[in-house]
Amino acid sequence: MLILHMRPQRMVRNAFYIAGYLTLFLFFVLFSPSALAHPQHLTASGPTITKASLGFDGMYQDGNWVPVQVNLSNTGSDFTGKVAINIPSTSLAGPNSSTSTNSYQENIDLPPGAKKQITLSVPLNLSAQGANSEVAVNLLDASGHIVSHVALTPNTGSNLTLVGILSDTPNNFGQLNLALSNLLTTSGQTKSLTAATMPDQAALLKNFNVIVVDNFTTGSLSQEQLAALQNWVYQGGNLIVTGGPEWKRTLGALPARLLPVTINGTGNIPANKPLLPVNTLTSNNQPNNESMKAQVAISTGQAAPNTTTLLSSDHTPVIVQQVHGQGDVYYLAYDPTIEPLASWQNTHQLWADLLTRSIGDRILMNTANTGNIPISGSNNNMTYATLVSLLQSFFPNAYPSIWLILVLLLSYVIILGPLRLILIRAFKRRDWSWRIVLATIAIFTLLSYGLALQQKGSAIVNSSITLIQLNAPDKSGSSGHATTFLGVFVPSQGDFQVHMPGVSLVQPADQNGYVDPAYRGTTSNQQSIYTMGGDGTNVNLQGVDIWTTRTLIAQHDMHTSGGITSQLQLRQNILSGTVISTLPYTLTDAFVVMGNGYVSLGDIKPNSTTQVQLNLGNNASNAQNASNGTTIADQIASSRGMVTNPNGGYYSAYNTNNNQATDPPHRHALLLEALSGGFCDNTTCYHQAFPMAGNAGGVTSKQLINGTSSSDRDPLALAGATATIIGWPQDASSINGDITVNGQTPGGSQETMVQAPLDVRFIGTVQIPSGIINSQIVHIQQNAPGSIQEVSWGTYTMVSSNMTLEYTVPNISKLENSSLAFTSSLSPTRNTGQTVGATTNINHLQAYLYNWQTGNWDSVSFSEFTCTVKSAQSYIGTGGRILLHLSSRDTTAVFDKPTLTLQGTVAQ
Repeated sequence: MLILHMRPQRMVRNAFYIAGYLTLFLFFVLFSPSALAHPQHLTASGPTITKASLGFDGMYQDGNWVPVQVNLSNTGSDFTGKVAINIPSTSLAGPNSSTSTNSYQENIDLPPGAKKQITLSVPLNLSAQGANSEVAVNLLDASGHIVSHVALTPNTGSNLTLVGILSDTPNNFGQLNLALSNLLTTSGQTKSLTAATMPDQAALLKNFNVIVVDNFTTGSLSQEQLAALQNWVYQGGNLIVTGGPEWKRTLGALPARLLPVTINGTGNIPANKPLLPVNTLTSNNQPNNESMKAQVAISTGQAAPNTTTLLSSDHTPVIVQQVHGQGDVYYLAYDPTIEPLASWQNTHQLWADLLTRSIGDRILMNTANTGNIPISGSNNNMTYATLVSLLQSFFPNAYPSIWLILVLLLSYVIILGPLRLILIRAFKRRDWSWRIVLATIAIFTLLSYGLALQQKGSAIVNSSITLIQLNAPDKSGSSGHATTFLGVFVPSQGDFQVHMPGVSLVQPADQNGYVDPAYRGTTSNQQSIYTMGGDGTNVNLQGVDIWTTRTLIAQHDMHTSGGITSQLQLRQNILSGTVISTLPYTLTDAFVVMGNGYVSLGDIKPNSTTQVQLNLGNNASNAQNASNGTTIADQIASSRGMVTNPNGGYYSAYNTNNNQATDPPHRHALLLEALSGGFCDNTTCYHQAFPMAGNAGGVTSKQLINGTSSSDRDPLALAGATATIIGWPQDASSINGDITVNGQTPGGSQETMVQAPLDVRFIGTVQIPSGIINSQIVHIQQNAPGSIQEVSWGTYTMVSSNMTLEYTVPNISKLENSSLAFTSSLSPTRNTGQTVGATTNINHLQAYLYNWQTGNWDSVSFSEFTCTVKSAQSYIGTGGRILLHLSSRDTTAVFDKPTLTLQGTVAQ
């Protein structure tokens, strides 16, 4: 009995000991220093990161997608894991502190002894966010533990100007470096590229303002790299290509459509012939005539249609410029890096002229070194914020059906009331009353919670805005670029998986300096993991708060069969002709935009021809549009009954009956307002705050913010295009693909807008509005750095210096009975962002026009801020070039870039 009595006590004591040992074991496991530290496993041998570099040897432009090269090595066993790049955590503005952490990852396999280099693309906009922490590059194992780590210090400078060089002789660009240093001092840098380091995505090439292809084996580039180069040009890049004796090796593999000339051989420029285009005058008011005593080897050929020949020799094009989309390609028939040009004293001036043509306004921003004007993508950030905010109004009602709630409530009342009494009387069981009440409460409580959980789990909504810019089609179809703003509404807490097919560049909206309203007032850490794969990008939205919206921005280059062409002509200010669509989808609610006017075309079906008739009006109507600040988007919104406040200034999502305008025409109008530089909130779009100039003695001119410059070209008109077509695809699912959230295709509103350029011929008597005449700075001469500055978009200060502006009239060879009218404005009263002291205006500048017939610079003058020239044909050169030279004396002059309108009769 004693033994039997002691055994249970011993068993209890042993169990107590075992429990104690387990508790101590768990304590040391959970709270040991190794467990409390960051879960990383750094191994002396095995998989490791041997090297990591950011950008192009550390160079990149903040505000762009940046490549990160990671070299890996494995001295251990077979390894499967991920490379993860963590973008620095940044504070989001709002009432409370909130952070956003983003990790870009790629799956990797490393067999024993393997060495591998991978490149991941990450978005960096750190200067806008104020972040200064490091970019962490981690190698993760299958469990997510860090096995190797490298920290990279980002460059947050926003004023860097990068010139990329593709050359097999990269050390022969001393003259280019000298020109870049003279123009931009230390803010201009060159970077050599090779076939191994050349990106295959246009978004990465946007780190470069200019790319030079000289004496390079372009056949070593892949088709993806060549396509990226072409798309980069269409999206605003400036490409300089050289011919010369090695033209076949340099130009042979480039897309033929990208070249401004068709080359057929080689030749020579005789000695003592000009080698630089006319772009300025000497101190004696004569054109520069830079030549050399030796002949120069060149490639020969014919200029392509719609190009501008800047210099020719005996009818052989030597320097040719061609506009492609929003960018430019410059062709040089000679090679400046070989003799005799390599040691010529004026070769650096040639490079300076080409750089000035490519990035003129940027040069003036940098020479001031004041940082008054944010250069890197600032206007894109404003546009992103507007579109993300507008996206919120496109979300449908995500709450449960009101009928479902009413049925649930009525059933509850009926059971507790009439049904309960009927059951008690029928069965004569009064004691059932309280049982029925309790059972009903329990059942309907479970039903309510179940309904809430079901709605939270299934009511995920994603709405999107996709902007597509197509290029002019060729035989294979149309290339283009798409940007998608995707809002994901999540009704429950937790992690959500978003799959975006065919897209490799995805980032959160807050990466661009915009704070989603759903984030404001929160203190949570918004973490996202972006995993790139062959079929697209998977985004893991972690720790999502209940009833919030997370917004993503995706970019990708695209190609579609067919395209849009035109047979349009402008005669006596009337645009007429046809638009031909071979796109595989119907365009709804289409418009043709030109100058300050538009015409609605309705729906355009595939393989159809649509008639166009648009009266552009006259100078008086254009001046009226300029004075009241009416954009084409304003005109469309007003025509659709959009409500404005008494003073103008905004268009609302509510129509004249005070009903919310959720139908496509009104949503389209709001989207056009947002793209025109306005600001949108959930229901309202405001006009863009374009600068207005003028006082009692001056004229008023409209300056619209386009990209990082100002112009009187309407924001809806594509840069470089004479006319633009806009429309919405009827079925955009085939374009955007099926975006899924947690493996399901959620509902929502999808808006996809397409823009494409159109060609226009000029016939008979024409009046060409300033909005379709391209202009650029082609030469500057300063007495000291900062003598010429662009103190705000399109507004210049100049003291004891001079500049030359070039205007290009499209598709016109000769005009009769023509006249030119340059118009500027009085700007000293405008807030230019800095104090400039005593100032004068453009009326007191010395002005000259280059006479192509006499080869001299003729003096002209501005009076009342306008310069009008009759018999203008002698001032219109080959390719429609018009050169205006402005020179200031000792007093600081403040003026807007003059706009040009032209009228006359096109000679047949």
